[in-house]
Amino acid sequence: MLRLSDELAHCIGAIDRFLRFALFKAKSQVNDRAKATDDDPRFSVRIREGLPRMSRECGGAGVTR
Repeated sequence: MLRLSDELAHCIGAIDRFLRFALFKAKSQVNDRAKATDDDPRFSVRIREGLPRMSRECGGAGVTR
């Protein structure tokens, strides 16, 4: 089975596996957030707030706050 890199990363545990992949992917969308924070100097931080992250085993810290 061919897997895309995001699905593969989820499958091997490189990103948090707390959520099923489909839900993880849906919660990880930033398009609307990016449009809303376009001119914000903290753009890259703001679009990631509350998103799932890399797994703790790979140096991540779960969900951003």
